[in-house]
Amino acid sequence: MAERGTDEVRQEMAAERRRLGEAREELRAELRSLVPVLVVALAAVGIITARVGVRAGIRMVRKLSS
Repeated sequence: MAERGTDEVRQEMAAERRRLGEAREELRAELRSLVPVLVVALAAVGIITARVGVRAGIRMVRKLSS
């Protein structure tokens, strides 16, 4: 009887490990699908920040030269 109980517990643990592995793979796939969106968002922020910085620099040069 104890042998059967041990085998049942082992089978349950193996099934749980499989479920967790599948859930982990699904989560990784979701994260991988977000990477391009994050890259584009960071690039947009960088471009906007650079443009604002350049404009501010031009304004400062104009003020200093007048």
